[in-house]
Amino acid sequence: MKRVSASCAEPEPTYKIGRFPGNRLKREIRNFERDHKSGITKTDARRLLREVAAALNDTEKDDRMRAQVSKLGRNYELDDFAVRDVPRFDAFRAEIKAFSSAERIAYQDDAAVDPAAAVLATPAEVEALETTPEPALVDVPAAEAGIH
Repeated sequence: MKRVSASCAEPEPTYKIGRFPGNRLKREIRNFERDHKSGITKTDARRLLREVAAALNDTEKDDRMRAQVSKLGRNYELDDFAVRDVPRFDAFRAEIKAFSSAERIAYQDDAAVDPAAAVLATPAEVEALETTPEPALVDVPAAEAGIH
C-alpha cells in the first residue's frame, strides 16, 4: 500500500464568510442588532450604512437597496452633527433590520400574479376556441372522390 504524505494530499476547500452573497450583509445587520440595542451615534450609523452598501452585489436589486441606504442617511440626518445620536432610533433600527429580509422578499412570487399565466391561454383565447365552428363534413359520392 502506498502512503501519501500530508503535503501531497488534496487541500480541504475553505470558504470565507463574505464569499457567498448576502452573508456579509446579514452579518453586519446581526452585529448592529447585538451591539446597538438602545441607540447609535451618527458616526457609527454612517459607518454601518457604508458597510451595508459595501456588502451589496452588483445587481439591479442591490442597486435599489443602495438607493434606500442613501435615503436612510438623509432621512435620519446623519450628516448633521448638531445632535450626537440618531433620532427616532426605533424606526432606524426597523429599517436596518428590513435589509436582512429584502433579499428573501425579492425572490418570492408575487401573490397577485399567477406564475402559470404566462403559459396558459387567456379567457379571450379560450372563448375564441369554444365559439369557432368546426368545418362541416360534406358527403362526397364515392365516384367523385375517385373511390371504385
